[in-house]
Amino acid sequence: MRGWLLAALIVGAAASVYNFGDALRDSAPNGRGAEAVYDLLSFIEGPRLSMDEPTKDFFAYVEKSIGDFDFGKFYGNKYLRPLAGGYKGVVLQGTRGTAAYNVRLSMSDVECMEPNGLGNFIAEFGLKKTAGRSYLGRVKAKAGTAALSHNNVTALATGLMKVVSPENMKAIQAFKGRDTRHIPEEALQVIHEFYKAFPRFANIFKKYVYIYHSTLKRDSAGGQEFTRSTVRAFFRMDEITRDFPALSDYIKEVRGFFRLHAVARNRQGHILADFLLEAKEDFLSLAVLTKDGKLIPYDAKGAPVFAEAVALNALTDYAFDVSADLDVDVYGLKFDTPDIRVACRFRDAPKSGTFEARLSAPPRTTVSGKLAGVAPPWLLSLAIPSDIASQVNAFTDVLYRANSGEGTYLRVFFDTTHPDDVVMRLNAGTEFADNFFLGFALAVLSHRLHISDGVVNEALMFFHRAASALRDDVDTYRPARAKPGGK
Repeated sequence: MRGWLLAALIVGAAASVYNFGDALRDSAPNGRGAEAVYDLLSFIEGPRLSMDEPTKDFFAYVEKSIGDFDFGKFYGNKYLRPLAGGYKGVVLQGTRGTAAYNVRLSMSDVECMEPNGLGNFIAEFGLKKTAGRSYLGRVKAKAGTAALSHNNVTALATGLMKVVSPENMKAIQAFKGRDTRHIPEEALQVIHEFYKAFPRFANIFKKYVYIYHSTLKRDSAGGQEFTRSTVRAFFRMDEITRDFPALSDYIKEVRGFFRLHAVARNRQGHILADFLLEAKEDFLSLAVLTKDGKLIPYDAKGAPVFAEAVALNALTDYAFDVSADLDVDVYGLKFDTPDIRVACRFRDAPKSGTFEARLSAPPRTTVSGKLAGVAPPWLLSLAIPSDIASQVNAFTDVLYRANSGEGTYLRVFFDTTHPDDVVMRLNAGTEFADNFFLGFALAVLSHRLHISDGVVNEALMFFHRAASALRDDVDTYRPARAKPGGK
């Protein structure tokens, strides 16, 4: 009798578990999420990149000019051509081919071309000199994304939140097999389920990234259960050093270079998500509250606000704000920029989706410390002015007031009129002050973050290996295809 009862409980638990495979399938209508993600990963794993000589020359010029930047000189370079609205710039076009993915400088007009098919794109990068010492900058781009759109992102996020809902976590715990009885904690059990769902990807991911300090635990307030989730990720430096020595050296080189702490809040001031990214071995942290596939805002004390729950896959018009603290350490010279504020808005309509972000306040930066003895000669040779903080703030004031008060903005638009042939449009605009700080920042980024060919090759090797493994895992969730000669 006990055996039958245990069997019944196991079968019941299995039937009630919503797993990572379900979240993957539900990321597209009619359970076709696995096919959509498989197509994307196949594109990533596709043919090599190919550029003609003029395009290679342009990228070589950009790389060479950034390290010793002169905006006036760059604005007059031979590669820029006249664009609409008095701008000068370049247009790049990318096209999928059978032997290679081709990227070329183009004479086409972005507005007159619609890229069809996953991965094809056309993008315009333009600059315009103002009457003063600044330049307007804009990016206009279109890309074919096949059946992928904003809807897939919100659907997948909803599915992942369902996996960690309180009732589903109970079911996962109840469905432990003999091989997982040694994993009592809810977080470890959920991680284990993820690794079981994507075993090939897991073998690569968990070798180089450690996430077992993550916490997922059921909690309750006001008689309602919810889940507190904090995902933390660490590099396994010993393994990276052993397999990717150049990449390991690069990670160690940029250690401590920056720290970005961002908090997303709804318009009532309650926290939607808390995100930390920094140049350290423990490089990422994300904290959220969820319940039944919904994001639950919470107050400063961590108490959930259930009345403001967000169902991502049901949003039609939602505004929120992001505030970020950015700390950068340039060989002992520290730049601290607290409370960078960005206003965001997401809108979904029957045949379109839009995400907008706009700098909503001028950031204020303080500068402290001094260049340490480890600073390289190229940096020591720069005549850093004593008023560098005012130079930074003058630069960011221009970013805030850009485009005659329109401000610095990013707008991403998905045209889903044809669900299997979606076009993504991107528009961004800003204004750059041509002062010392701009050249200084570009020089630091160019030298401090310069990626050698060895690092690039190892990073690509890891990325393609992981993408290939994930594609093979995702393939197991695709609907069975008819065999040749069969039905």
